[in-house]
Amino acid sequence: MQQCGQSDNSAEDDSVVSSTDSEDGDDDTYNNNYDDNSDQDSDYIPEKDTPSYSSSAFTTNPAEQTPHTLLNGPQWQLANPEARRAAKVDYRLKKPGKPKTTSTAKKQERKSNDDCNRWIWESAPKPRIIAEFDHTVLGSASQPLSNMRTPGYIPSNGPANNIVQEYLSPDDAYPASFQDFKAMTDAEKIEVIAREAEEHGLERPKGWNVSFHYNPHVEYHHFGSSHPMKPWRLTLTKQLVLAYGLEYTMDLFEPRPANFNELAIFHDREYLSYLSKITPQNAQPDDPQYITYGFGGESNDCPVFDGLWNYVSLYTGATCSATWNLLNSRSDIAINWSGGLHHAKKNLASGFCYVNDIVIAIQLLLSHHQRVLYIDIDVHHGDGVEQAFESTDRVFTLSYHKYGIDKHDRLGRFNLNIKAHGFCVETVKAYGRPLLIIGGGGYTPRNVARTWCHETSVCVGAQLHNELPAHVPYLQAFQGAENGDGVLYPDLHNIKRHENLNSQAKLHKLIEQALENLRYLEGAPSVTVDTRGISLEEIMKVREMIDQELEDEAEDRARLTVENSRRKKERNVGGRNERR
Repeated sequence: MQQCGQSDNSAEDDSVVSSTDSEDGDDDTYNNNYDDNSDQDSDYIPEKDTPSYSSSAFTTNPAEQTPHTLLNGPQWQLANPEARRAAKVDYRLKKPGKPKTTSTAKKQERKSNDDCNRWIWESAPKPRIIAEFDHTVLGSASQPLSNMRTPGYIPSNGPANNIVQEYLSPDDAYPASFQDFKAMTDAEKIEVIAREAEEHGLERPKGWNVSFHYNPHVEYHHFGSSHPMKPWRLTLTKQLVLAYGLEYTMDLFEPRPANFNELAIFHDREYLSYLSKITPQNAQPDDPQYITYGFGGESNDCPVFDGLWNYVSLYTGATCSATWNLLNSRSDIAINWSGGLHHAKKNLASGFCYVNDIVIAIQLLLSHHQRVLYIDIDVHHGDGVEQAFESTDRVFTLSYHKYGIDKHDRLGRFNLNIKAHGFCVETVKAYGRPLLIIGGGGYTPRNVARTWCHETSVCVGAQLHNELPAHVPYLQAFQGAENGDGVLYPDLHNIKRHENLNSQAKLHKLIEQALENLRYLEGAPSVTVDTRGISLEEIMKVREMIDQELEDEAEDRARLTVENSRRKKERNVGGRNERR
């Protein structure tokens, strides 16, 4: 995940970008064939003809939102017959209207109608509420209730405490499965999701605006059956976000693909030209450019697949769209989970990444802001972004990743659950900077979807129920002990935890070393000090205090040097055979 933040104050004009790897409890082992037994989610790969977002489903006006056709996908749940609505039956005991005569013929007609309606009442299937009322209040045929003054009278000691709530919230208010949901009309689907959002108390956040940027066509691309990168993880993420009703809290955008010139903001044009033309049919492994540009090799991290150019254009276009929303102050937080490919270099594909959308976004931010802070909490080092900005002090890259850069460190592991991973987003969000949040690694799609859905709720300030909604498509992907027991926050009790080889002393030493290095960094020349509201006298006092602290430190170092020199001389007194 990547996040970008900005401010209008040139003295503190920073952007934040971070990369996250949603390997929550995943125990995958990498090999050159990517044959990972613990990551076999291919049973849930959506077909290319699976309905997805329609263009009208994305709008900046929440009032114009249309039903998402993606929820009409394959049927993964069997219907529950007991949850279906009872047939509509006329339960009236008599026909409406007043009798106009008391003749014998009319009386016999009314008696016949009453007998017919009474037969309907006794034989027709009754809703649960009516059946309970019939048995509890009217009594059964064998044990009728006594002292009933009028039919339908509820005595003071009757079980009527929740009668209003029961009638307002019947059992059939929500679908029992996705198959039931699929059979509903568009209006009924919207009502179900709206009720889900209302149940969670979801509403647009007050004080900041969040936008969700996503092109549904990006999820249809496929790296290969044995490759760990699975773009269809975005399908699961999208469906969780919509099923919980989070679309009512954000602006939804379907961005266009990035064009050649936008990709060339960072990448070499010859590399992009080669990338736009190469296909599985015309790829030549013996071609020098094929190897030079990072394709092939022993591990084949970056395979050539159908639609490669379209894939990189789509996720980069979504990142650019989110960045422009921040620059135009239309959003305070902009999300693109399809982006975050942080390994790609200027003219080199690397680590499943072909185009570095993060670098392009940061360069767009630098055109309007003085500094950018890039935070990368992917399990891997964000080397592509770091190398791109090594020559400037306007971009601060901060990468938290697992140590180790050898060939066995492809699929890393963190001992983080979903909420702990989301706490990183919450911490950065608390600074109040506009943020660009983008995806990254993550090779267990069900956990990636859970994590990104939770972090979307963090961005809008919402609390989600742990139980996944019944109308989530592909619900089987989240069910079972091995898949998280159908909840959003599984405890991962059956996942092997990875040994922490870092001692507390080592961690403290790393922190001290980092702080010591920061002391010797010079401020960026493009950043000015904002002294508004501070008098010159106060500034001079602060300067004197700093100067005094520096002098004291220099004296301490000099005194320590003299003391060490004296002790060294004392130890060396005398000859080789002399007693000391």
